[in-house]
Amino acid sequence: MFVYNQIAGKSAVYLICLISISACKDAPKASFSGNPPQSAEQSPVDCTLAQNQADERCHSSEVTVDCSLAQNQTNAKCISDTGSTIDCSLLQNQGDSRCINRGSTIDCTLAANQNDSRCLGSAGTNPQPNKTFDMTGQTIYGVFDRGAEHLISCSPGESYNQPGASCNGWLMDTVDVYNIEKYRPAKNFYVDTYGEAKIIIRLSPSEFHDSLLAGVNKEDFCSKAAAYARETYGISVWVIGNEPNINGMSSASYAALFNECYKQFKDIPGLVIPAAISPWDKEFEGSSEAYFANMLSAIDNLDGIAVHSKTRCNNETCFADFDFRNYTSRIPAKFVGRPVFITEANPHDQRWGGSNNWISTAYELVNAYNHEAGVNNKIHALILFRWDNLNQVQEDSQWEFYMMDSIKTQFWDAWKKGYKP
Repeated sequence: MFVYNQIAGKSAVYLICLISISACKDAPKASFSGNPPQSAEQSPVDCTLAQNQADERCHSSEVTVDCSLAQNQTNAKCISDTGSTIDCSLLQNQGDSRCINRGSTIDCTLAANQNDSRCLGSAGTNPQPNKTFDMTGQTIYGVFDRGAEHLISCSPGESYNQPGASCNGWLMDTVDVYNIEKYRPAKNFYVDTYGEAKIIIRLSPSEFHDSLLAGVNKEDFCSKAAAYARETYGISVWVIGNEPNINGMSSASYAALFNECYKQFKDIPGLVIPAAISPWDKEFEGSSEAYFANMLSAIDNLDGIAVHSKTRCNNETCFADFDFRNYTSRIPAKFVGRPVFITEANPHDQRWGGSNNWISTAYELVNAYNHEAGVNNKIHALILFRWDNLNQVQEDSQWEFYMMDSIKTQFWDAWKKGYKP
Protein backbone atom coordinates (compact mmCIF):
# COMPACT_ATOMS: atom_id res chain seq x y z
CA MET A 1 0.00 0.00 0.00
CA PHE A 2 1.31 3.48 -0.85
CA VAL A 3 -0.14 6.65 0.68
CA TYR A 4 0.40 10.07 -1.02
CA ASN A 5 -0.35 12.96 1.29
CA GLN A 6 -0.35 16.58 0.14
CA ILE A 7 -1.62 19.47 2.24
CA ALA A 8 -2.65 22.69 0.45
CA GLY A 9 -4.17 25.24 2.82
CA LYS A 10 -6.65 23.32 5.05
CA SER A 11 -7.72 20.61 2.54
CA ALA A 12 -6.16 17.17 2.19
CA VAL A 13 -6.28 14.57 -0.53
CA TYR A 14 -5.73 10.87 0.35
CA LEU A 15 -5.01 8.40 -2.41
CA ILE A 16 -4.77 4.73 -1.46
CA CYS A 17 -3.53 2.25 -4.06
CA LEU A 18 -4.59 -1.21 -2.97
CA ILE A 19 -3.73 -3.16 -6.05
CA SER A 20 -0.14 -2.19 -6.80
CA ILE A 21 2.15 0.76 -6.78
CA SER A 22 2.13 0.82 -10.58
CA ALA A 23 -1.59 1.55 -10.48
CA CYS A 24 -0.80 4.90 -8.92
CA LYS A 25 0.48 6.22 -12.24
CA ASP A 26 -3.12 6.68 -13.31
CA ALA A 27 -4.02 8.70 -10.19
CA PRO A 28 -4.87 12.37 -10.72
CA LYS A 29 -2.19 14.90 -9.94
CA ALA A 30 -2.63 16.87 -6.75
CA SER A 31 -3.30 20.58 -7.13
CA PHE A 32 -1.76 23.42 -5.05
CA SER A 33 -3.32 26.62 -3.89
CA GLY A 34 -0.10 28.01 -2.23
CA ASN A 35 3.23 29.19 -3.74
CA PRO A 36 5.22 26.56 -5.61
CA PRO A 37 8.69 25.69 -4.35
CA GLN A 38 11.55 27.70 -5.91
CA SER A 39 13.41 26.10 -8.78
CA ALA A 40 17.20 25.90 -8.83
CA GLU A 41 17.32 28.74 -11.33
CA GLN A 42 15.26 31.04 -9.12
CA SER A 43 16.95 30.44 -5.77
CA PRO A 44 19.40 33.14 -4.65
CA VAL A 45 23.15 32.55 -4.50
CA ASP A 46 25.96 34.67 -3.04
CA CYS A 47 28.28 35.11 -6.00
CA THR A 48 31.03 36.68 -3.87
CA LEU A 49 31.67 33.32 -2.16
CA ALA A 50 34.43 31.15 -3.56
CA GLN A 51 32.32 27.99 -3.44
CA ASN A 52 29.73 29.59 -5.75
CA GLN A 53 32.07 30.83 -8.43
CA ALA A 54 31.35 27.87 -10.74
CA ASP A 55 27.57 28.23 -10.37
CA GLU A 56 26.07 29.28 -13.71
CA ARG A 57 23.86 31.83 -11.96
CA CYS A 58 27.04 33.76 -11.08
CA HIS A 59 27.93 34.14 -14.76
CA SER A 60 24.83 36.00 -15.84
CA SER A 61 25.07 39.64 -16.81
CA GLU A 62 22.84 40.75 -13.92
CA VAL A 63 25.08 39.40 -11.20
CA THR A 64 27.63 41.74 -9.60
CA VAL A 65 30.90 40.21 -8.48
CA ASP A 66 33.42 42.00 -6.24
CA CYS A 67 36.53 41.71 -8.38
CA SER A 68 38.79 43.19 -5.70
CA LEU A 69 38.47 39.99 -3.65
CA ALA A 70 41.20 37.41 -4.13
CA GLN A 71 38.64 34.58 -4.34
CA ASN A 72 37.06 36.19 -7.42
CA GLN A 73 40.21 36.74 -9.45
CA THR A 74 39.50 33.74 -11.69
CA ASN A 75 35.82 34.53 -12.18
CA ALA A 76 35.05 35.09 -15.85
CA LYS A 77 33.41 38.42 -15.07
CA CYS A 78 36.59 39.63 -13.40
CA ILE A 79 38.87 38.53 -16.21
CA SER A 80 37.02 39.72 -19.28
CA ASP A 81 35.19 42.75 -17.92
CA THR A 82 37.56 45.72 -18.38
CA GLY A 83 35.07 47.93 -16.61
CA SER A 84 35.19 45.99 -13.37
CA THR A 85 37.06 47.49 -10.44
CA ILE A 86 40.08 45.94 -8.77
CA ASP A 87 42.49 47.19 -6.15
CA CYS A 88 45.81 47.19 -7.99
CA SER A 89 47.76 48.16 -4.88
CA LEU A 90 47.18 44.68 -3.41
CA LEU A 91 49.99 42.20 -3.95
CA GLN A 92 47.51 39.46 -4.88
CA ASN A 93 46.31 41.55 -7.84
CA GLN A 94 49.70 42.50 -9.28
CA GLY A 95 49.51 39.93 -12.06
CA ASP A 96 45.93 40.75 -13.07
CA SER A 97 45.68 41.97 -16.66
CA ARG A 98 43.69 45.01 -15.54
CA CYS A 99 46.60 46.11 -13.35
CA ILE A 100 49.23 45.94 -16.08
CA ASN A 101 49.72 48.75 -18.60
CA ARG A 102 46.22 50.17 -18.22
CA GLY A 103 47.09 53.33 -16.37
CA SER A 104 46.01 51.76 -13.11
CA THR A 105 47.22 53.29 -9.86
CA ILE A 106 49.50 51.54 -7.42
CA ASP A 107 50.98 52.60 -4.11
CA CYS A 108 54.71 52.54 -4.84
CA THR A 109 55.57 53.29 -1.21
CA LEU A 110 54.47 49.78 -0.16
CA ALA A 111 57.29 47.27 0.18
CA ALA A 112 55.22 44.65 -1.67
CA ASN A 113 55.11 46.88 -4.76
CA GLN A 114 58.74 47.98 -4.94
CA ASN A 115 59.56 45.70 -7.87
CA ASP A 116 56.35 46.36 -9.79
CA SER A 117 57.12 47.69 -13.29
CA ARG A 118 54.99 50.77 -12.61
CA CYS A 119 57.21 51.66 -9.64
CA LEU A 120 60.47 51.37 -11.56
CA GLY A 121 62.06 53.44 -14.28
CA SER A 122 61.27 53.00 -17.96
CA ALA A 123 64.14 50.53 -18.31
CA GLY A 124 62.64 48.34 -15.60
CA THR A 125 65.34 49.29 -13.09
CA ASN A 126 65.72 52.10 -10.60
CA PRO A 127 66.96 55.24 -12.40
CA GLN A 128 70.41 56.59 -11.56
CA PRO A 129 70.82 60.28 -10.66
CA ASN A 130 72.38 62.57 -13.24
CA LYS A 131 74.75 64.02 -10.66
CA THR A 132 76.21 63.38 -7.26
CA PHE A 133 78.90 65.16 -5.28
CA ASP A 134 81.14 64.20 -2.43
CA MET A 135 79.65 65.44 0.84
CA THR A 136 82.23 63.74 3.02
CA GLY A 137 82.90 65.85 6.11
CA GLN A 138 79.94 68.13 5.46
CA THR A 139 77.87 68.99 8.53
CA ILE A 140 74.05 69.16 8.56
CA TYR A 141 73.89 72.76 9.91
CA GLY A 142 72.43 75.50 7.74
CA VAL A 143 70.57 78.82 7.60
CA PHE A 144 68.12 80.28 5.07
CA ASP A 145 68.89 83.70 3.51
CA ARG A 146 71.95 85.42 2.16
CA GLY A 147 73.52 87.51 4.91
CA ALA A 148 73.82 84.68 7.44
CA GLU A 149 77.22 83.66 6.12
CA HIS A 150 78.95 84.60 9.37
CA LEU A 151 76.92 81.83 11.06
CA ILE A 152 78.13 79.18 8.63
CA SER A 153 81.34 78.40 10.44
CA CYS A 154 82.72 75.55 12.46
CA SER A 155 82.99 77.27 15.83
CA PRO A 156 81.08 80.08 17.56
CA GLY A 157 82.12 83.50 16.35
CA GLU A 158 84.47 82.27 13.63
CA SER A 159 83.97 84.31 10.48
CA TYR A 160 83.47 82.64 7.12
CA ASN A 161 86.43 84.64 5.71
CA GLN A 162 88.67 84.21 8.73
CA PRO A 163 92.04 82.63 7.84
CA GLY A 164 91.95 78.90 8.39
CA ALA A 165 88.17 78.76 8.75
CA SER A 166 86.55 75.59 7.47
CA CYS A 167 83.05 76.68 6.54
CA ASN A 168 81.31 73.36 6.08
CA GLY A 169 77.72 74.41 6.74
CA TRP A 170 74.88 75.21 4.34
CA LEU A 171 73.38 78.50 3.18
CA MET A 172 70.13 78.75 1.21
CA ASP A 173 68.80 81.57 -0.94
CA THR A 174 65.86 82.23 -3.30
CA VAL A 175 66.13 83.47 -6.89
CA ASP A 176 63.28 84.87 -8.99
CA VAL A 177 63.94 83.49 -12.47
CA TYR A 178 61.73 86.19 -14.05
CA ASN A 179 63.76 88.96 -12.41
CA ILE A 180 67.22 87.61 -13.07
CA GLU A 181 69.02 90.94 -13.27
CA LYS A 182 68.27 91.52 -9.60
CA TYR A 183 70.03 88.28 -8.72
CA ARG A 184 72.78 88.09 -11.29
CA PRO A 185 75.96 88.16 -9.18
CA ALA A 186 79.46 87.85 -10.53
CA LYS A 187 80.10 84.31 -11.69
CA ASN A 188 82.35 83.59 -8.72
CA PHE A 189 80.21 85.45 -6.16
CA TYR A 190 79.18 82.41 -4.13
CA VAL A 191 82.62 80.84 -4.28
CA ASP A 192 84.40 84.04 -3.21
CA THR A 193 81.82 84.97 -0.56
CA TYR A 194 81.04 81.69 1.13
CA GLY A 195 84.23 79.69 0.68
CA GLU A 196 83.67 76.03 1.55
CA ALA A 197 80.06 76.50 2.60
CA LYS A 198 77.59 74.61 0.42
CA ILE A 199 74.96 76.75 -1.30
CA ILE A 200 71.34 75.74 -2.02
CA ILE A 201 69.39 77.96 -4.42
CA ARG A 202 65.59 77.79 -4.68
CA LEU A 203 64.43 78.81 -8.16
CA SER A 204 60.95 80.36 -8.12
CA PRO A 205 58.77 82.38 -10.51
CA SER A 206 58.67 85.14 -7.88
CA GLU A 207 60.66 85.79 -4.74
CA PHE A 208 57.51 86.63 -2.83
CA HIS A 209 54.67 84.69 -4.47
CA ASP A 210 55.31 80.97 -4.95
CA SER A 211 51.69 80.54 -6.06
CA LEU A 212 52.69 81.89 -9.49
CA LEU A 213 54.36 78.54 -10.17
CA ALA A 214 51.00 77.05 -11.15
CA GLY A 215 50.64 79.45 -14.07
CA VAL A 216 54.08 79.20 -15.67
CA ASN A 217 54.88 77.64 -19.01
CA LYS A 218 57.15 74.81 -17.92
CA GLU A 219 59.48 74.99 -20.93
CA ASP A 220 59.91 78.75 -20.52
CA PHE A 221 60.36 78.62 -16.74
CA CYS A 222 62.92 75.81 -16.93
CA SER A 223 64.79 77.51 -19.77
CA LYS A 224 65.16 80.75 -17.79
CA ALA A 225 66.14 78.85 -14.64
CA ALA A 226 68.77 76.86 -16.55
CA ALA A 227 70.14 80.02 -18.17
CA TYR A 228 70.70 81.56 -14.74
CA ALA A 229 72.26 78.37 -13.40
CA ARG A 230 74.76 78.18 -16.26
CA GLU A 231 76.06 81.64 -15.35
CA THR A 232 76.34 81.02 -11.60
CA TYR A 233 79.22 79.06 -10.11
CA GLY A 234 79.57 77.26 -6.81
CA ILE A 235 75.99 76.04 -6.30
CA SER A 236 75.66 72.61 -4.72
CA VAL A 237 71.87 72.14 -4.95
CA TRP A 238 69.12 73.62 -7.14
CA VAL A 239 65.54 73.39 -5.81
CA ILE A 240 62.80 73.79 -8.44
CA GLY A 241 60.00 75.92 -6.94
CA ASN A 242 58.41 75.76 -3.51
CA GLU A 243 55.41 74.11 -1.84
CA PRO A 244 53.32 73.43 -4.98
CA ASN A 245 50.63 71.68 -2.91
CA ILE A 246 49.42 75.01 -1.48
CA ASN A 247 50.07 76.98 -4.64
CA GLY A 248 47.47 75.65 -7.05
CA MET A 249 49.28 72.71 -8.64
CA SER A 250 48.39 69.04 -8.71
CA SER A 251 51.19 66.58 -8.02
CA ALA A 252 51.05 65.45 -11.66
CA SER A 253 51.39 69.03 -12.95
CA TYR A 254 54.33 69.76 -10.69
CA ALA A 255 56.03 66.47 -11.64
CA ALA A 256 55.72 67.42 -15.33
CA LEU A 257 57.37 70.78 -14.59
CA PHE A 258 60.18 69.17 -12.62
CA ASN A 259 60.81 66.51 -15.27
CA GLU A 260 61.26 69.27 -17.85
CA CYS A 261 63.67 71.23 -15.63
CA TYR A 262 65.64 68.11 -14.74
CA LYS A 263 66.16 67.48 -18.43
CA GLN A 264 67.33 71.06 -19.06
CA PHE A 265 69.70 71.00 -16.05
CA LYS A 266 71.36 67.74 -17.06
CA ASP A 267 74.78 69.27 -17.82
CA ILE A 268 74.72 72.03 -15.16
CA PRO A 269 76.79 71.46 -11.99
CA GLY A 270 74.79 70.96 -8.82
CA LEU A 271 72.14 68.50 -7.68
CA VAL A 272 68.63 69.17 -9.03
CA ILE A 273 65.81 68.37 -6.58
CA PRO A 274 62.03 68.90 -6.51
CA ALA A 275 60.23 71.41 -4.31
CA ALA A 276 59.48 70.63 -0.69
CA ILE A 277 55.83 70.12 0.25
CA SER A 278 54.03 72.36 2.74
CA PRO A 279 53.28 70.16 5.78
CA TRP A 280 49.81 69.72 7.30
CA ASP A 281 47.95 70.76 4.13
CA LYS A 282 44.87 68.84 2.95
CA GLU A 283 43.86 71.12 0.06
CA PHE A 284 45.22 68.82 -2.63
CA GLU A 285 44.99 65.04 -2.85
CA GLY A 286 43.92 64.43 0.74
CA SER A 287 47.10 65.25 2.63
CA SER A 288 50.60 66.63 2.24
CA GLU A 289 52.02 63.12 2.61
CA ALA A 290 49.80 61.76 -0.18
CA TYR A 291 50.74 64.66 -2.44
CA PHE A 292 54.44 64.02 -1.73
CA ALA A 293 54.15 60.31 -2.56
CA ASN A 294 52.13 60.98 -5.73
CA MET A 295 54.62 63.63 -6.86
CA LEU A 296 57.65 61.38 -6.43
CA SER A 297 55.86 58.52 -8.16
CA ALA A 298 55.30 60.75 -11.22
CA ILE A 299 58.85 62.16 -11.29
CA ASP A 300 61.15 60.32 -13.69
CA ASN A 301 64.44 61.05 -11.96
CA LEU A 302 66.03 63.37 -9.40
CA ASP A 303 69.32 63.93 -7.58
CA GLY A 304 67.90 64.49 -4.09
CA ILE A 305 64.73 65.28 -2.16
CA ALA A 306 63.62 68.42 -0.27
CA VAL A 307 61.41 68.35 2.83
CA HIS A 308 59.97 71.02 5.14
CA SER A 309 59.70 70.08 8.81
CA LYS A 310 58.13 72.45 11.35
CA THR A 311 56.49 72.55 14.76
CA ARG A 312 53.40 74.37 15.97
CA CYS A 313 55.12 75.95 18.97
CA ASN A 314 58.59 77.31 19.72
CA ASN A 315 59.80 74.93 22.41
CA GLU A 316 60.86 71.32 22.73
CA THR A 317 57.44 70.09 23.93
CA CYS A 318 55.82 70.05 20.48
CA PHE A 319 58.22 68.02 18.37
CA ALA A 320 55.53 65.46 17.61
CA ASP A 321 54.75 67.88 14.75
CA PHE A 322 58.34 67.75 13.49
CA ASP A 323 57.28 65.19 10.96
CA PHE A 324 60.10 64.76 8.42
CA ARG A 325 59.76 60.99 8.91
CA ASN A 326 56.27 61.15 7.39
CA TYR A 327 57.99 62.06 4.14
CA THR A 328 61.21 60.05 4.23
CA SER A 329 59.10 56.92 4.86
CA ARG A 330 57.24 57.58 1.60
CA ILE A 331 60.27 57.85 -0.68
CA PRO A 332 59.79 55.15 -3.34
CA ALA A 333 62.32 52.40 -3.90
CA LYS A 334 63.42 53.90 -7.22
CA PHE A 335 64.95 56.82 -5.27
CA VAL A 336 66.62 54.85 -2.48
CA GLY A 337 69.96 56.38 -1.54
CA ARG A 338 69.19 59.93 -2.68
CA PRO A 339 70.18 62.62 -0.15
CA VAL A 340 67.42 64.48 1.71
CA PHE A 341 67.55 68.19 2.55
CA ILE A 342 65.26 69.82 5.12
CA THR A 343 65.15 73.22 3.43
CA GLU A 344 62.88 74.91 5.98
CA ALA A 345 62.81 74.15 9.71
CA ASN A 346 61.17 76.51 12.18
CA PRO A 347 58.40 76.96 14.77
CA HIS A 348 55.57 77.68 12.35
CA ASP A 349 52.79 79.14 14.50
CA GLN A 350 54.96 81.16 16.86
CA ARG A 351 57.97 83.45 16.62
CA TRP A 352 61.48 82.23 17.26
CA GLY A 353 62.26 82.45 20.97
CA GLY A 354 60.59 80.39 23.64
CA SER A 355 62.75 77.55 24.90
CA ASN A 356 66.49 77.54 24.39
CA ASN A 357 66.29 73.92 23.30
CA TRP A 358 64.31 74.11 20.04
CA ILE A 359 67.34 74.22 17.73
CA SER A 360 69.36 71.60 19.58
CA THR A 361 66.32 69.28 19.73
CA ALA A 362 65.76 69.59 15.97
CA TYR A 363 69.35 68.71 15.12
CA GLU A 364 69.41 65.87 17.65
CA LEU A 365 66.31 64.29 16.09
CA VAL A 366 67.81 64.47 12.60
CA ASN A 367 71.14 63.08 13.79
CA ALA A 368 69.37 60.17 15.53
CA TYR A 369 67.44 59.40 12.35
CA ASN A 370 70.60 59.45 10.23
CA HIS A 371 72.26 56.84 12.41
CA GLU A 372 69.38 54.39 12.64
CA ALA A 373 69.91 51.00 11.06
CA GLY A 374 68.26 50.64 7.67
CA VAL A 375 68.00 54.36 6.84
CA ASN A 376 68.62 54.64 3.10
CA ASN A 377 67.88 58.33 2.47
CA LYS A 378 69.97 60.29 4.95
CA ILE A 379 69.34 63.94 5.76
CA HIS A 380 72.33 66.06 4.68
CA ALA A 381 71.09 69.48 5.76
CA LEU A 382 68.65 71.05 8.19
CA ILE A 383 68.14 74.71 7.19
CA LEU A 384 66.80 77.07 9.87
CA PHE A 385 64.13 79.39 8.41
CA ARG A 386 64.90 82.27 8.28
CA TRP A 387 67.68 84.81 8.87
CA ASP A 388 66.40 88.01 7.30
CA ASN A 389 63.91 88.44 4.46
CA LEU A 390 64.73 92.17 4.20
CA ASN A 391 61.10 92.99 5.12
CA GLN A 392 59.99 91.87 1.67
CA VAL A 393 57.61 89.06 2.62
CA GLN A 394 55.32 90.31 5.37
CA GLU A 395 54.02 86.92 6.45
CA ASP A 396 57.60 85.65 6.87
CA SER A 397 58.65 88.44 9.23
CA GLN A 398 57.70 86.45 12.34
CA TRP A 399 60.33 83.85 11.47
CA GLU A 400 63.28 86.24 11.17
CA PHE A 401 65.95 85.84 13.83
CA TYR A 402 68.79 88.07 12.57
CA MET A 403 68.40 90.37 15.59
CA MET A 404 68.01 87.55 18.15
CA ASP A 405 71.36 86.79 19.77
CA SER A 406 69.84 83.90 21.75
CA ILE A 407 68.98 82.07 18.52
CA LYS A 408 72.47 82.60 17.12
CA THR A 409 73.92 81.19 20.34
CA GLN A 410 71.60 78.16 20.15
CA PHE A 411 72.73 77.55 16.60
CA TRP A 412 76.41 77.72 17.50
CA ASP A 413 75.89 75.49 20.55
CA ALA A 414 74.21 72.91 18.35
CA TRP A 415 77.07 73.19 15.84
CA LYS A 416 79.59 72.23 18.51
CA LYS A 417 78.16 68.71 18.43
CA GLY A 418 79.44 68.36 14.89
CA TYR A 419 76.57 66.30 13.49
CA LYS A 420 77.20 64.79 10.06
CA PRO A 421 75.07 62.41 7.95
